[in-house]
Amino acid sequence: MMSTFQFPQLDYVMPILTVHQGDAAKSLEGTGVVVASGLFLTCWHCVRTPLPDGEYYAAVHMPNAERGPLRILDLLNITQDESGLDVALANIRYKPPEALRFDNSPSVFGEDVWTWAYRSDGRTPAGVAVTPRLLKGYITRPFKHSTPFGITNALELDLPAPAGTSGAPIFRGRTNRLMGLIYGEVETYSITDFERVHPETGQREPEVRKIISFAVAHRAETLMNARGAPTKGLTVGEYISRGGVPRPGDKPNG
Repeated sequence: MMSTFQFPQLDYVMPILTVHQGDAAKSLEGTGVVVASGLFLTCWHCVRTPLPDGEYYAAVHMPNAERGPLRILDLLNITQDESGLDVALANIRYKPPEALRFDNSPSVFGEDVWTWAYRSDGRTPAGVAVTPRLLKGYITRPFKHSTPFGITNALELDLPAPAGTSGAPIFRGRTNRLMGLIYGEVETYSITDFERVHPETGQREPEVRKIISFAVAHRAETLMNARGAPTKGLTVGEYISRGGVPRPGDKPNG
């Protein structure tokens, strides 16, 4: 279950779980990615629900996939991007091998992409079980997408977005350059049978449509411009370039 080039995606891309005190995993909420030391990005809708006392959101570092062992890493200071979009930032006590590179190239039509996400395999005596999933496709179009969280610069992708894929990073094909973050899907349709009058019964038969779904992702520029408490008021791009240290004169978040 590895990609076709040398990149330790299991050290960057992690499932998000709701965890009960005692480290009992209750449910899979989505996927997220560590973009730099101490900084985790995902979708706001994956982590916006307030949890009852004794429960918290956590990412799980699974360097050997489902074979274990694993580390449960608390997600701290979870904040929605100040723009109001479906992007969440969090601090995490974890340092990846190196910071990820963002790919904000305007050349996107037809570009191959891949993602690494997680799915739930049901419950075990220890809690919910998750396994990674590799998906590949290409960019069908860039567009402005009106969502419940506002208008975002989006990429439409010729790949599915099954449960657990929200928050998964999109990488340019055969590279580890981050192009975006999956947040959902859009639907269109094709007509498989046109409306007609049946020649024998005389009854009118309705048009039959086949629903087609495409994954959609926030573009890299949206992620780079996200900011909140976890970045000390800096944009993600500034936070990474400065090593997570604000400069004199930087405005604190809020």
